[in-house]
Amino acid sequence: MAAIESFDSIYLDLSKESGKCRFAESGLGWKPAGGGDTFTLDHSNIASAQWSRAAKGYEIKILNRDSRIIQLDGFQQEDYERLAKIFKNWYSTALENREHALRGWNWGKADFGKAELSFNVQNRPAFEIPYSEISNTNLAGRNEVAVEFSAPTDQNDTGTNGHLGGARGKGKKAGAGKDQLVEMRFYIPGTAKKEADGDDAGSDAGAEEEKNAVTLFYDTLMEKAEIGETAGDTIATFLDILHLTPRGRFDIDMYDASFRLRGKTYDYKIQYDAIKKFMVLPKPDETHVLLCVGLDPPLRQGQTRYPFIVMQFKKEEEVTIDLNLTEEQIDERYKDRLQPHYEQPLHQVITYIFRGLANKKITTPAKDFQTHRNQFGIKCSIKASEGFLYCLEKAFMFVPKPATYIAYEQTASITFSRVGGAVSALSTFDITVQMKNGAGSSQFSNINREDLKGLEEFFRLKGLRVKNEIDEESNLIAAALREQAMDDSEEEVVGAAKADRGSADEDEESVDEDFRAESESDVAEEFDSDHESSGSGSQESDVDNADDDAGADEDEEEEEERPKKKKKTGVSLPGTVAFVPRIALGVYQLRGEDCFRACVAALEARYRHIDTAQLYGNEAEVGRVTKKHLQQQQQQQRQSQTNETAPVKREDIFWTTKMGRTDGGAEKTYRSAPRSVRRVAGDDGDRDRDGYYVDFLLVHGPVEKLRELGAALERPLSEGKVKAVGVSNFGIEALEEMRAYAGSVWPPCVNQIELHPWCQQRRLVDYCRAHGIVVQADSPLARGERMADPVLGPS
Repeated sequence: MAAIESFDSIYLDLSKESGKCRFAESGLGWKPAGGGDTFTLDHSNIASAQWSRAAKGYEIKILNRDSRIIQLDGFQQEDYERLAKIFKNWYSTALENREHALRGWNWGKADFGKAELSFNVQNRPAFEIPYSEISNTNLAGRNEVAVEFSAPTDQNDTGTNGHLGGARGKGKKAGAGKDQLVEMRFYIPGTAKKEADGDDAGSDAGAEEEKNAVTLFYDTLMEKAEIGETAGDTIATFLDILHLTPRGRFDIDMYDASFRLRGKTYDYKIQYDAIKKFMVLPKPDETHVLLCVGLDPPLRQGQTRYPFIVMQFKKEEEVTIDLNLTEEQIDERYKDRLQPHYEQPLHQVITYIFRGLANKKITTPAKDFQTHRNQFGIKCSIKASEGFLYCLEKAFMFVPKPATYIAYEQTASITFSRVGGAVSALSTFDITVQMKNGAGSSQFSNINREDLKGLEEFFRLKGLRVKNEIDEESNLIAAALREQAMDDSEEEVVGAAKADRGSADEDEESVDEDFRAESESDVAEEFDSDHESSGSGSQESDVDNADDDAGADEDEEEEEERPKKKKKTGVSLPGTVAFVPRIALGVYQLRGEDCFRACVAALEARYRHIDTAQLYGNEAEVGRVTKKHLQQQQQQQRQSQTNETAPVKREDIFWTTKMGRTDGGAEKTYRSAPRSVRRVAGDDGDRDRDGYYVDFLLVHGPVEKLRELGAALERPLSEGKVKAVGVSNFGIEALEEMRAYAGSVWPPCVNQIELHPWCQQRRLVDYCRAHGIVVQADSPLARGERMADPVLGPS
C-alpha cells in the first residue's frame, strides 16, 4: 500500500463544503476544498469504525477513545475494500460493514452505545442519535419520553471553521442544514429489569431490579447525554423558584458551562452561550422583582417556544450561600465576576451568579422614564394578556406573557391612539409600534391616560418617530364645538330678529279658522320626508274669499317668515325599504315595568326608534308597548270627541333587536330569531299569526359559532319577519371573517358600535363607509361620563 491514501469530495460531520480526506499510518486528516482549518485524528484515538450507506454515498463512522463520533461521508461503494485494508493494516481496527433496517417499522429496541443511541429493528439499526446532539429530555407522558435536539447553528459553519463540529465540537454537527429535526418521542410501555448496584449487587450476583421501562430509559439517557447532575459538579443550587414563563416552579442548578431547570414535569438544560439578554425589572407593586433571561435558541415544550425565561422573586427575600468553588478556581476562571460567599436578597444573588458564569451584561429600565406613580413598569396588555411594559435604554420589554422584546433601532414609528370601543377607552390609550422593513406591528393596550405625556417625551428623547392621534382627535373635537357654538350664536341672533318682527304682528293676528284638530299633517310631517300637507285648510283653499284675496300678498310674506316645517330625519338603508330614524332609545339594563314606562315615555316624546336585544332580557316588555300601548292609543282615539292628536301606528315605529347566542347549529340558532321577532312584535305565542315583524335584526357581537349566526340571519329576512339585518360591535377583523361566508347578507346594512367624540374609531368607520355599511352610534353621549371634560367648556 502507498504511504498515503487520498479521497476527494468527502464531507466531515455533515459539513456543507466537501474536502479532501487523507489516510496515513499515523492517522487521518481532512481539509475543506475552499480552504480553512484542517481536522486530524491520531491513529491511537481510533477505537472502532463502521461502514454504511449514508446521505451522499457511503460513510465511515469512527468512534474515538473519548466516546466521540466522527463521520466521513461521500465515499463510493467500490472504496470499501481499499478502506478496509487501511483500517486493518494501519490502525489495527476492523471496518465493520453495517446495513440499516429499511422496513420502515416504528417498533424496535433501543440500544445505548458508548456515543449514541441506536434504534434497532430486527437487529439492524434504523437510525442512530449521537448523545452530543441531545440538548434535553423529558417525561412527556405516562409512557413517553421526549428527546430534544440541538438547534442548528450558523448556516455558514462547516465542520472545521466557525463553531467546529465533529470531534472538535463535542460531536455536534455544526455544519448541518438550517432545517432539521428538533424533537423525537419514544413510547415505552411495560417494565424492564436493571442490574442492582452497590452492596446489594455484591451480595447477590444475579440480583436484578424491576423498574418502569420508561423511567429506566429516561434515566439512562439522562446519564449518557450528560444532562442534569451528571453534567458536572453544581456551583450553586436554588430550590423552588417561581417562573412566570414557562409557568411553574423549578429548581435551578448552575454549572460551569450551563444551568438546569428541574421541574415536576419538564427539565431543561441551557448553555450559558444561549443567553443573549439578562434583565432585572422591578414590578410596580414594589414587592416583587422580575428576572428576564433571553435565549437563542429558545426553550421548547412540544410546539411551544419560549424565547424568554421570566422569574419572579420577593424583593425582601434573602439567602445565604457558599459557591462550590475554591478561591483559586474563582480567581483562575472568573476573577472578580464571582465571590465565594453571598448574603443578600435572593434576586440579587441569582443575578450576580448568572452575570459571573454567563459573563453577560445586566439590563435595567431606563432612568429617563417613570410612570405617573414613579414606577418603571407600565400596566397594559397585548391582546387578552395583561402584563407590564418597560422602557429600556435600547428597547421595549413586555412581560410576563407573551414576553416581547422590541429594539428601538427596529422601530419605524409609534402611534398613540384610542382603538378600543369600551368605556375604558376614555381614560386609557393604546400604543402601536410599527416595525421597519414591513416586519409587522405590536399593540400595547389599556395604558393609563396619565402616562401619555411622559411616554411621548421619552420616545422623542430616544429619537423615535411619534404620532399622537389622541391630540388630533381632541383638536378636532374642540374645533367642532367652536364651530357649533358659532352656528348657535348666529341662530340666536336671527331668531331674536324674527321674534321681534313676529311680536309686532301678533296684535293684528286673527284666529286661523282653517285649522282643524283632526288634521294628520303634524304626524305626517314628522315621519314622511316627501310629505305635502293634506289637512282641511288645503282642501278649502279653492273657495273664493275676498278677504283671503286681499291678504294674499301679506300671507305670502308671512309664509316666508315662518320656520320651515320639520321633515323626517333618518337614514335609508341601502338595498332595503327600511328607513332608520336618527335617534333611538336603548333599553339596556331596563327591566319589567321600568322598561315599559320608559318606552311609552319615549314614544310620547316623539322617539320613533326602540333598541333592545336578546341579552337585555326585556324583549317581552318592548313587545307590550308594541301590542298594548299602541292598541290602547288607537282605542282612545276612537272614543275621543275632539281628536286632538293622531294615534301612533306600528309602521311609524322602528324596532331593533339583536341576537346574541347560538343554540348549536344554524337550524337551532335560526329558531331563536323568530322567537325574538314575536316577543318584540308583542305576540303572545300565536306562531301562525301573520304580519308580525321587527324592522332590524342585528348580530350582537363577534362570538363563537359566528357562521351559524350569519346563516340564521338570512331566513327571517327572506320570510319577511325582518326588514333589514346587520351587526353590532364588529371590528374590521370580524367583518372580514363574516365577509368570507355571509353570502346575501354581506355587506350588513348597519354596524352598531360605540361612537362619540372621545371614541371615534376612525379606521373602523372608514372601513364601513368603504364597504357601504351604515354606522350606527351606540352611546353617542358617552353615557354622560364626559360632561365635565374641559374641552366642552363651562357647563
